[in-house]
Amino acid sequence: GLRYSDDEKEGRGEQEVCNVFFGNCPIPNTVIEEQNSWDDTTWLAGIDWSPSDNHMFFAKISTGYKAGGFNLISAPPGNTVWDPEEITSYEIGWKASLLDRRLRLNTAAFHYDYEDLQVANIINFSRLTANAAEATVNGLELEALYQPADNWMINLSLGWLDAEFDNFIGIDPVNVPQTSAPPGEPDPIPQDFSGNSLTNSPEWSSNLSIQYTFNLGERGTLTARAQSHWQDDWYLRSYNLPEDKQDSYISNDIRLIWRLPTECYVEGFVNNINDEQHATSAEVTNGGFFGNISPPRTWGVRVGFNY
Repeated sequence: GLRYSDDEKEGRGEQEVCNVFFGNCPIPNTVIEEQNSWDDTTWLAGIDWSPSDNHMFFAKISTGYKAGGFNLISAPPGNTVWDPEEITSYEIGWKASLLDRRLRLNTAAFHYDYEDLQVANIINFSRLTANAAEATVNGLELEALYQPADNWMINLSLGWLDAEFDNFIGIDPVNVPQTSAPPGEPDPIPQDFSGNSLTNSPEWSSNLSIQYTFNLGERGTLTARAQSHWQDDWYLRSYNLPEDKQDSYISNDIRLIWRLPTECYVEGFVNNINDEQHATSAEVTNGGFFGNISPPRTWGVRVGFNY
């Protein structure tokens, strides 16, 4: 298959920094306006083979494209635009139905090559997006859906990931002073972060869910479901400092879903029963640190209609 993409973007950024105590503006009002367009043709080629009704093998190669964009705040001339990111993907896999179709298996192995990866970088003491890296991602995925008896369903998935930068030269914002280097101090020197892990790329992850469905006759069905997610430790920033690492965690949820014959449903849920909280992102800029954490234990009721 072929796909042609044509993206057009325009943006406007305005910045002014003033000192209210001294009544001056060391950075006067600055306006950046940009307009640009990018296009690309991506493709997918694949083949599959089924030696029997219960087994299917497949392989495919595809390319992908992510449009460029703009740095509209604190960007020096020549760094206001970043270019598209491109990926070439290779994947092979096996799908099977076993044990009288009570067990379904899905397996896949994949390899991704990224070029012109869009990453945050420090340019002239400002944190900007730039095409600063190349990366390779290798992975394995296994999913099993098993029905041991009527009304029971067990779902297990396991993933392995090896994601790292092949080429990344940059400056860690931790080493960048506010706006400029102090007198007599040299400017921050770019470092080679090639070989570092990509952000949010745990080596191992898994999901397990078990559910049982009660038949209520004319009143529909009632499904009780428990699920658990475990994730290995991973890095929150591309620079892979010890303080950038988030420890592994496990989170557990429960669901009770009443489905009526009229396609309406009522769902009660408790997410993150064990109240496990962890960082989901972390960033450092010249002058500050910020990040996000996962939601705490939450519960609620949903009412919906399928059509």
